[in-house]
Amino acid sequence: MASATTAVNKLEISLAFFIVGLLVKLAGVDEKTMHQAPEVLQRLLWIAIGMGVLFSAGALVASFKFKMDEAMMDDIRRQLEARRQARSLTAREEAPDSAA
Repeated sequence: MASATTAVNKLEISLAFFIVGLLVKLAGVDEKTMHQAPEVLQRLLWIAIGMGVLFSAGALVASFKFKMDEAMMDDIRRQLEARRQARSLTAREEAPDSAA
């Protein structure tokens, strides 16, 4: 399980670097110069603001689409507690007996 998590983390990091690279190229950053043109910096600013607005709008849409009421939260809480108890029992059964 740990190797799958590590692979997913590496994929996530690689994908993030790829997307950031594309956005930097889209902004027109010239890696050969020490100082970037004001237009490039303005584009980078708008890209950063646009990404924040985009993700905030997505979160707002998701919060309205998946409404949570008290009954739903209680149901989720019960399911989580049942999972915790099952995991706790399984861990105790698999643990070696320390008295032996």
